[in-house]
Amino acid sequence: MGPYSGRAAEKRGRRCDTRGCWGDVDCLNGVTIGDAQKIARDLIDLAITQAEGCLRIGDSV
Repeated sequence: MGPYSGRAAEKRGRRCDTRGCWGDVDCLNGVTIGDAQKIARDLIDLAITQAEGCLRIGDSV
């Protein structure tokens, strides 16, 4: 889970729950340019790495 959770995260414009924050593709505690790059790589079917237990891009929540 990132440094911001619950109401603190919502106040900062982030949508988080017990699984992490929306957009934190690699589950490394924040939404960064690296997450955007992983989304772009996934769109063109290139491999990406994620932390164990992290939801895969496109998984239903």
